[in-house]
Amino acid sequence: MSDNEGKEARALLGSLLQDEPPVTIDSRELVRKGRRHTVVIRSATIGTVALAVVGVVFLTTLVRPTPDNSTALPLESAAPTPCVLPSAACPVVPMFTEDQRSRALTRALQESTDKFIPAGLTAKSPPGSWYGGGIPVLTVMRTANGALQRPQWPYFASAEVGNDRDGFGSLAVYVNDKGTDGRCTSPSAPPLRNVTLVHCADTTLPGGTKAALSRYVGRDDVSMTSNESYREVTVDAARPDGTRVHVVTTNRTVSPYGDQRRAEPPLSDKDLFTIVELPGVKY
Repeated sequence: MSDNEGKEARALLGSLLQDEPPVTIDSRELVRKGRRHTVVIRSATIGTVALAVVGVVFLTTLVRPTPDNSTALPLESAAPTPCVLPSAACPVVPMFTEDQRSRALTRALQESTDKFIPAGLTAKSPPGSWYGGGIPVLTVMRTANGALQRPQWPYFASAEVGNDRDGFGSLAVYVNDKGTDGRCTSPSAPPLRNVTLVHCADTTLPGGTKAALSRYVGRDDVSMTSNESYREVTVDAARPDGTRVHVVTTNRTVSPYGDQRRAEPPLSDKDLFTIVELPGVKY
């Protein structure tokens, strides 16, 4: 476009747009500014991409751990303290844990203690860190890591039952879906080597549960001397719903080991039968 043509164009625009300021921008200048604007945009885009790449590399460097070439310190050889239940402060795998079934069994026992704990006696948790320390009485727990060897049943609860006048004995309840058929010919657990079976009788309870009632007395053994005064009564039961229950009461407390506290176990035969027939005691 020549200078004359440019002047004529501006004059024509000025006459058409009388209220607007006169057009003073040269067309070639517009082209040059447009080219410069395109260069600026491209430069900014390239710079932004470069900064983003640098940022990603920097963050990756922060997140990625650097190799530790330092010499590892030896671990302490002291044996860890056994844990009862899992917790944030428990450094090792616990001996016992809990689940939905164990909580249901706990409720069934704790809500019915007045039905099987004899009048005048009380039930309390066994002392000691291996099971009872700080745990409510007759809390059912699921065994872990083969914690119980006699019998190796998954659900277990225990208590010390008695009074200050006559002393305390023990109560233990085991629940499973396999094991005994409720007869003396199929005990759920072999007797300990320091006890002798003196009597066993089969019976069928009113609800259809088959139960074998066994009586044991102690005898001296290398691992447990002065054991002749030990007394134990056991019920092995098979319920119609498939549940297997093993209940044990003795005239000695759970802890300390082998310490005699009563002349006879605190629960009667009827009390043990009541436990195996509780509606909530089921697998």
